[in-house]
Amino acid sequence: MRELLPFLAGEGLAAPAALQADSDPPQQAPSELPDQSLRWLAAPSLGAMLSLAIVGVGVVAANRSLRKREFREAQSAQAQAAPDG
Repeated sequence: MRELLPFLAGEGLAAPAALQADSDPPQQAPSELPDQSLRWLAAPSLGAMLSLAIVGVGVVAANRSLRKREFREAQSAQAQAAPDG
């Protein structure tokens, strides 16, 4: 607060050493290649592949049971609509 009040009053900076301190110095080398994150996205993990396979099997099984049920209902409706005799 002591340093802020003179600054707000329009006076110069009290400590020129504060300007020399770097809070975030520049890096000496780049951290990684720009496309590094895209490489990870292109290679799905084993867990993700297994999860997708399980979901796919579940969808196929659900469709199959739905079609069987619809087929049975259609046969039942035809049997009831057919005249006896």
